[in-house]
Amino acid sequence: QLIAEDDWPPYTIVKNGEVSGFAVEVVREMARRVNHSGEITPMVWTPAYNLLTKGTNVGVFCTARTAYREKSMKWVGPIFVNEGCLWKRKGSPIKIVKLESLKDVQIGVIRDTFMHQHLRNNGAGNFFYADYFKQQYDMLVNSRYDLMASTAANVHGYAEDNKEVFTEIEKAFVLQRIGGYLAFSKDISDETILQWQNALDSMKNDGSFTEIYHRMLPGQELPKDIAVPGLFKYNMIR
Repeated sequence: QLIAEDDWPPYTIVKNGEVSGFAVEVVREMARRVNHSGEITPMVWTPAYNLLTKGTNVGVFCTARTAYREKSMKWVGPIFVNEGCLWKRKGSPIKIVKLESLKDVQIGVIRDTFMHQHLRNNGAGNFFYADYFKQQYDMLVNSRYDLMASTAANVHGYAEDNKEVFTEIEKAFVLQRIGGYLAFSKDISDETILQWQNALDSMKNDGSFTEIYHRMLPGQELPKDIAVPGLFKYNMIR
């Protein structure tokens, strides 16, 4: 079963039950090359993560590869690179020097994202939980909490259709630069993982990955460590 994290533009986009986006295009082509049906189910992150870590025969994208998660699943990628950040209301006086100072600061998160796990592992603990980005964003803007943990891609993707975003919030702190992967449950054989990885690497070598990237993400530079197999080094920060 292939699961796409529900509505994470521009990587996964869900409209009228249909799934699209850059990562969806890449995974579908990988699936074609390994003779998989390519059927993809959208799902909000928390239940998708639970299936990935507790279920069987599951692949979930786009999953951030971190040291905390490294041994609990198997990895194919990277498909893209992104920044996990803390965001605050525009003009907020909050200044972040180190994460340990956030112990009592109210932070909006989506449960078990890599940003939530990273904050929790570094001393933060006053969390407010949302199920999806728009809910998280609205709660920040309406002063339900002081900071929001979200990726730069999520914020910029939402801002494409909501021009007021950068008049309402601003980046407060960069947590991690991460790679987005297709992660499989531990029961999937190493042989199968290698087949999927080889499919992705062949796409990068034959130019089809670059073609999809520029078609789906026009105007965005393709990072070299994503374009060339074997260059990307995933973040060991917990």
